[in-house]
Amino acid sequence: METVGKLIAAALICCALNLLLRKQAPELTLALCAVVCALCFLTVLPFFSPVLAFVRRLEEITGLSQAVFAPLFKTAAIGLLSQLAGTLCRDSGQQALGQTIEICSGFLCIYLALPLLENASIDEYGEKAMQTFKQMPEGSIVLFDLASGTPFNQMMMKSGGEEFPGLCGMNLPVLLEAMTMREAMKGSELVALLEESAKAAVVNIKSFFEP
Repeated sequence: METVGKLIAAALICCALNLLLRKQAPELTLALCAVVCALCFLTVLPFFSPVLAFVRRLEEITGLSQAVFAPLFKTAAIGLLSQLAGTLCRDSGQQALGQTIEICSGFLCIYLALPLLENASIDEYGEKAMQTFKQMPEGSIVLFDLASGTPFNQMMMKSGGEEFPGLCGMNLPVLLEAMTMREAMKGSELVALLEESAKAAVVNIKSFFEP
């Protein structure tokens, strides 16, 4: 909250100074805005370290290489920077230039994702998913979005008929319940609890209109 307060304060001060400079030195308003934006990025820069540490943790848990996670962060960075640059261009009156930057950044994001698409193999991902699950601690479960969806089908095929605890039809209440109870309950016991949570989460809102 303290960091957010600093960012809001900096933005408000920048707006106030821009109002004062607009009449006397309008050419300085864009430069001031760019400097404040850079300072805001520097303020939140220390928070990137925990995020990177979490990604490395995910790499260890899932066994996926950095080549899978790197495009995600690169595209996120391109999106943030291009949006900032586009906004600065529009503020300076260069609407077309700002739009061009954002369009070009979109193509760059697609280019970064091409290696993932080119090397994509459903069978390989299925094998990797099953290997990852077997390396997870005893009592782990698998949550699927849809029965007969691609992740579900691949896991079933790669299991070779070996039973594993899991649940289809995952929704937000199920995910929250799983995160809350994962230390207290494991395996089939946890799946049974989540199944009941999933059923309880589906409510016909007609009952809320009845007196």
